[in-house]
This record gives sequence, structure tokens and C-alpha cells, in this order.
Amino acid sequence: GEKQTIGRSYNYQEVLEWFAERSDMIILMFDVQKIDVSDELSAAIKSLPKHYNKVRVILNKADSISQQNLVKVYGALLWNLGRVITTPEIVKVYIGSFWDQPLKNADTKNFMENEMSDLMSD
Repeated sequence: GEKQTIGRSYNYQEVLEWFAERSDMIILMFDVQKIDVSDELSAAIKSLPKHYNKVRVILNKADSISQQNLVKVYGALLWNLGRVITTPEIVKVYIGSFWDQPLKNADTKNFMENEMSDLMSD
């Protein structure tokens, strides 16, 4: 929370708003191992309600865990985001592994390729 703001010589929320107004897309990327929403990220998200239509959420490195754990992580991420993003509809979370290496989990390969393709089309 507050310790991230110490020593900043600018208003973080104003900078976020400036960039959000000029952006076509705002990407929130979460690692499957780190799906918590920090106080600072929560405040940042809450400060941009008029830009929620630009927000895309990515669950990255999803090929590094089993299908069963992926379902649990996905659910937990939706729960965390639901407490911060105040929209009537559920946030779309794109699931994939965004790097230049082959996907590790053959069981979810087609699913993740489709998810990553959907994000690029969006």
C-alpha cells in the first residue's frame, strides 16, 4: 500500500488517468502463482471506472499448472477482481502463457492457443 508511494514526486492516480485516456487497451497481467490484488493495484483499478471497457485481464503462465489447479486459480482470481472491479458483468480473463516457448501442458494446449488468439483479436 502506502510504502510504494513514498518518494514519488508525482500523483500516481493522475498519471494512471492520463495514460488510460490515451490508451486503446489496459492490460492487467497476473501470474498463476501470484493472483493477489495489492492495495496499490486495487486503488489503481478503482480510479479508472470510466475505462473498464478497455481493461483486459490476463492469467499468464497457465501452462505451468495442472487443469485442476488452473480452475482453482481462475476462480480465486475472479473472486479477487470482483471485489475491486465494480461492473455488473464478470470480467473476461484470458488464460495463456505469453512467451515465445512452446506450451508445456498438452492437455490445455488448444484451449490456451484459442484464448491467446482471442486476446490478440480483441
